Amino acid sequence: MTKDYQIVLDFEEEEITVSGNPYLLNISFANLMENACKFSQDHTCRISIASSGGIASIRFQDQGIGMEPEELDKIFTPFYRGSNKEFSDGSGIGLTLVQKIIQLHQGEIQVRSTPAEGSIFTILLPIKANF
Repeated sequence: MTKDYQIVLDFEEEEITVSGNPYLLNISFANLMENACKFSQDHTCRISIASSGGIASIRFQDQGIGMEPEELDKIFTPFYRGSNKEFSDGSGIGLTLVQKIIQLHQGEIQVRSTPAEGSIFTILLPIKANF
């Protein structure tokens, strides 16, 4: 990430533990943070972390250029680059990789986006039971 990128964290819980491969989860989180920053005019990614019903929720939000509704079904397709491809460089494999990593961890990734308002990517992962 570049030094003009900003990450704002909001922990709604003191401690949430999930099981997983830290290296792979780091790749996923870094990709979503970088995308949020590079597609936002203020280069900021807002992350909130919460839990409910045994599920951890990690939300990555930007106030960027957003995506058209018809593109949302395609963004996890390998090498797909949406209409915003002129806005920033990329290969079109980042979100595919993120989705595969999250699925490997028995999780789910959701996305909401509005053109000219921004996007919210939410990762849902099972919480590790404390026995």
